[in-house]
Amino acid sequence: MLRFILTFILTFIFWMLLTWSFELLEVVAGIIVALIAALVSHKIVFHRGAGRFLNPVRWGAAVLFLLYFAYAEIRANLDLAFRVITGRIKPALIEINVNMERDSSRTLLGNAITLTPGTMTVKTGSRFLIHWINYNKKDKPGAVFEKLGRMITE
Repeated sequence: MLRFILTFILTFIFWMLLTWSFELLEVVAGIIVALIAALVSHKIVFHRGAGRFLNPVRWGAAVLFLLYFAYAEIRANLDLAFRVITGRIKPALIEINVNMERDSSRTLLGNAITLTPGTMTVKTGSRFLIHWINYNKKDKPGAVFEKLGRMITE
């Protein structure tokens, strides 16, 4: 019951911060949405081991991850635009070993690779299958993402 109440409170606070409206209809809508979200996710949000996300080192790693991810996104967008205009592509399906124990770590890595333009994670597990629009053998797909992702989630 405590997990449900905490999830409801956090979700409602998040709703209020997003809407920044204290009109009665908005507050009632926030309560309804927070109740539904808490019913669906309270066992996921506050599960055993969830306290590890309170570690400040993980928050610092998350900030580094987001900064590096933003840099990689900008660079990949410019590179993909160049490739579309010039037609210079060398597509490949490559496999990489992923040394991550948790599913959340592999999910974070797979999503980061897929969200980067020109790449897509096709298969996950201990080995990822990645489609790359312009692959060079010297490229290390997801190496930095993997290191930072491991710092955040494991």
